[in-house]
Amino acid sequence: MLALLCARCSSPDRPNPVDVSDTRPEVPERAPEKGAAYTPADCFIPPPPGYAADCGWVTVPEAPDSERDIQLAVMVLYSSSEVPNDPVVYLEGGPGGSGLSVVATEPFVFEHILSQRDLVLIDQRGTGYSDPWLVCPEDIEATVEEALESLRTCRETWQGRGVDLGQYNTRQNASDIERVRAALGYAEWNVYGISYGSRLALTVLRDYPEHVRALMIDGVLPLQADLLASATPSSAASLQAVNAGCQEQADCAAAYADIIGKLFESVDRLDAEPAPLDLGGSEPF
Repeated sequence: MLALLCARCSSPDRPNPVDVSDTRPEVPERAPEKGAAYTPADCFIPPPPGYAADCGWVTVPEAPDSERDIQLAVMVLYSSSEVPNDPVVYLEGGPGGSGLSVVATEPFVFEHILSQRDLVLIDQRGTGYSDPWLVCPEDIEATVEEALESLRTCRETWQGRGVDLGQYNTRQNASDIERVRAALGYAEWNVYGISYGSRLALTVLRDYPEHVRALMIDGVLPLQADLLASATPSSAASLQAVNAGCQEQADCAAAYADIIGKLFESVDRLDAEPAPLDLGGSEPF
C-alpha cells in the first residue's frame, strides 16, 4: 500500500483523475485569472452535479528557499450565483484527511455555501491526491512493536526518496494555503476549518491576516494544545463527564448504570472474542 513518490501516480486506493469536462457547466467568465503556480488537470474526484469546477495542481516549495517542489491537489467549485460573495476555502481535519473527498458526500454537505460563494477544496501537503502522498503500510493485526518498526521503515523509505518530513507541519501547511489563494487569483477569502483544520485556519489567520475576510472554526484545536499528549486524557475526561451526568439523572442511571464499567466489560469481551466488521469495501480517506 506504500505509495510511490511520483508525479500524479495512481494506485488501487487513489482512482485515476476523471475528465468531466463534457458533463459539467462551463466555468463562468467572472472566474479570476489563475497564477503561474496553477496547472489545470482532470478532476481527481467528480465534482457535485450541476456545478462548474476547476481542478488542478498548485506547485509550492517543500521548504522555504527549497529547490524541491511539491504539488497540492485543488478543486474550485463555482457558485450558482452570478454575483457571488467572497469565496470559502475548506480545511479538512485529521490531520491527514482529504479535503477533496467531501465532494463524494450525498447530499453534498456544502451546497448551501455554493448558493452564495465559490468553494475551494484542498488536499493539504502529504495527503489525499497531493504529491507526495505520504502513506504507510497498515496491518491491523500487528503488535505495537511491529507497528512501530513498520513506521520506522516507512519514515526511512520516504526520507530515502528525498522527502523532508520535517517540513510537513502546520506552519508550512499555512504557507501552502496562502500560495493556493494567490495562485487561484482571490484577493481574500473566508477560511473554514474543522478539527485539525481549525488549528491550520488559526495559523493562516496568524501568519496571513491581510487575506482572511472571516474565520469559521469547528471542533477547535487551539495552537497551544498538544494533540498527541492531550488526546487520551481528554477522551477519559469526556467519558467521565458523560458517566457523571448520567448518574445524576434517574432515568439514565436506571437504563445504563455504570457506563465506564460497561465499556471496559465490552472491551474485555471483544479482546477475548473479536467481532467481525464488514465495512463494505475500503476508502483511502
